[in-house]
Amino acid sequence: MILTLPGCEEMEGEASLTDQPRRILAFVHIFKTAGTTFTGMLRRNFGSRHFDTRLLGTDQVMTAEQLRRITWIYPALRSIAGHGVRPFAGLEAVFPGILYTSFVREPVARLVSGFQFGARHRIVHEAWQPHSQTEIANYFDQRIKQLASQSMEAFSSTGEIDEALNVLQDRIDFVGTVEQYDRSLLVMAEWAKSHGIEIDVRYRRGNISSDGRNSAELRRFVPSLTRVAEFAAGVRSDPKRMALLHEASATEKQLYDAAAIKFAALEREYGMAAMLSNIIESDEIADDRWYGRAYRNIVARPITPLLIRGLPASRSPLQP
Repeated sequence: MILTLPGCEEMEGEASLTDQPRRILAFVHIFKTAGTTFTGMLRRNFGSRHFDTRLLGTDQVMTAEQLRRITWIYPALRSIAGHGVRPFAGLEAVFPGILYTSFVREPVARLVSGFQFGARHRIVHEAWQPHSQTEIANYFDQRIKQLASQSMEAFSSTGEIDEALNVLQDRIDFVGTVEQYDRSLLVMAEWAKSHGIEIDVRYRRGNISSDGRNSAELRRFVPSLTRVAEFAAGVRSDPKRMALLHEASATEKQLYDAAAIKFAALEREYGMAAMLSNIIESDEIADDRWYGRAYRNIVARPITPLLIRGLPASRSPLQP
């Protein structure tokens, strides 16, 4: 008797490994580009056939051998996602039919969002209580420089823009933009269908919750969170801060512009069919499946560290 979890069975029409390379989606998650929302959509679509690389460790880039071992507990793997997915890490050695997807965001907006995320984390989790705008400004300057130094990390093993641009053109199979998020998802659905992958791109927005805390718990953080929000709201009218943002994001802007051009080409190829589709953002849309969550927490979470134990770790070259 073979026990098959819901979602582990082969999808109808899916080719076996002996027929042709299995197509799996590999989501390259760039920080603050709606990646949590996108990952939730993958979880909902693929359930226990989806693997989150955060189970490997927060600072690890997934290697081919790690992926190979992950297939021992995810034999019907159809998607992987996370900051640990890199298109230059040789994952094709395990899945020759791997399809890399990613999203980009206008760099200044991404940096400001990253600042707010980091400030919130410090306030809620590290008991930081900034009492002045000067204190927040000092953290802003430090945080922006840190985020900018990591901007090429997803597409480049060296942090160089030339390599990142080459990887974008040659290895990223689909790229969308946060500024056209719904449109990007609709085009992506048609693109995926052309590769034999059916995906429901309805989604529930992620990473805007209160970290699982109720309003009473968060109330004590309100003064500090309000100061940060007020500072962020005034950034675009502050010449000094905008000069810092433009300087810090200049290289990333080249990558963003190239990605936008690539998306425009994908839109021309698949956009007409996408126009006939509808997309729904709703809090009523699940961002996971019960069996996917259960398998991840009961099986993958405790077993993954054992599977990769002893393997050489591949840290992000730009990890601070």
